[in-house]
Amino acid sequence: MRVSPSAYVYALEALGQENTAIVIACTLQQATQISNAGGYLRVLGQRISHWSR
Repeated sequence: MRVSPSAYVYALEALGQENTAIVIACTLQQATQISNAGGYLRVLGQRISHWSR
């Protein structure tokens, strides 16, 4: 599974360290269903940022 450094940093800022780790673990479990792990992480970070406004 590859996640770009920028997607990882974005997720850290949006989700925090613990939640980012949880999302990455869940993404690994669903690796056959998620084609772009970095994109998935970035989208989740965007959604959380939008909800927290």
